[in-house]
Amino acid sequence: VDEDVDELEDMEFDFTIHIPLVKLRELLKKAPKARAEHVRMKLLRGDDNGSGSPPSIFELSIEGDTMHRQRFGQLLVREEDNSLSCKPMQDDAGARLLADEDKYKLAFEGMYPVEKLNAFVRIVPTKYLEARAKNHMPLLLTHKLGAVDDDSHVHFLVAPVHDEA
Repeated sequence: VDEDVDELEDMEFDFTIHIPLVKLRELLKKAPKARAEHVRMKLLRGDDNGSGSPPSIFELSIEGDTMHRQRFGQLLVREEDNSLSCKPMQDDAGARLLADEDKYKLAFEGMYPVEKLNAFVRIVPTKYLEARAKNHMPLLLTHKLGAVDDDSHVHFLVAPVHDEA
């Protein structure tokens, strides 16, 4: 037995994004007809103005023969592990954020294969899917199996696709 085995380090992420699953499914359903192979995810961060919870815009999009996108206003909240968690906002508050999008800076962007995402989200019975993200890193999707027990969950790790343009 080799005793010089290195231990794997835990992956560290910058953001936890709560993705509305119905919207992601809608986009994935449109992908074959649009001949889109990848889903692009973007997080645009606004200025927190000292509040500690800056507004953000989360965007899901596909592009092939046609382009489709879904955008959501969210608040960023600092978590115990120092990552930022994107919490969904009410529709009217989110709509106000979208009107001022030129005031936001790109915080995260990644592209992921439609077929890989579709294989996971097709079977998940939840309203929001938790995605842990960091630029140039795999996306970690988590579905909690129990409402109380944090130890019962399913993880799905999907590698980013690098833009060829």
